[in-house]
Amino acid sequence: MKDYTGTVYGRLTVTRYSHTSSDHRHFWECNCACGKSKTISIRNLIAKRKPTRSCGCLQTESRKSNVLLIKHGDAQRGKISRLYEIWTNMKARCRAKRGISYRNYSSRGITVCKEWIQYSVFKEWAMLNGYNDNLTIERNDVNGNYEPDNCCFIPRKDQCLNARDTVYVNYRGNRVTLHSLLSESILPRGIIYGRLRLNWPIEKALHIPLQKKGGDHVIRG
Repeated sequence: MKDYTGTVYGRLTVTRYSHTSSDHRHFWECNCACGKSKTISIRNLIAKRKPTRSCGCLQTESRKSNVLLIKHGDAQRGKISRLYEIWTNMKARCRAKRGISYRNYSSRGITVCKEWIQYSVFKEWAMLNGYNDNLTIERNDVNGNYEPDNCCFIPRKDQCLNARDTVYVNYRGNRVTLHSLLSESILPRGIIYGRLRLNWPIEKALHIPLQKKGGDHVIRG
């Protein structure tokens, strides 16, 4: 039997094998990002149609938010918008009481600011800061909270560039984390990411100032 331990399905992280039912279905214990634990059949986790992606909290949130979605125009043909999913997942990560989300967010004291608890406020900020469905939310300081002064939207493929203590680069003869260099640079991170995608040397990407007229030739995602 395949070992699914550590596999992530939506909000669920498989933690251990539980049991096999009388009809030969294999059940695994999973931790949900919301903090709850549930035993789920692996068939439901890997199903191509309507797979299980939470302990049930997604469905609960969906029911509670129907009025909110209609009010803000984020429900179309029965599907919620990607921005709304970003908002709910952001809150779920910071409220987790166990699992990967707990270790990476809750246990480190990372929270969502009070203003963004209201979806309408978060959506207004997102629209004013260039959000589109090809972007994902990113914290400039990975040790900081989800709040306007610490967040921006970047292409999904660039998110790994800001992973905590995982990306290393050679800088002036030393091997250092990219995150530490980004924290010290006064340039907008969107500009630096764009330069790195164009294969700029790391030192030039970090230190060449923006043009005063016409701006930098690198487009911000």
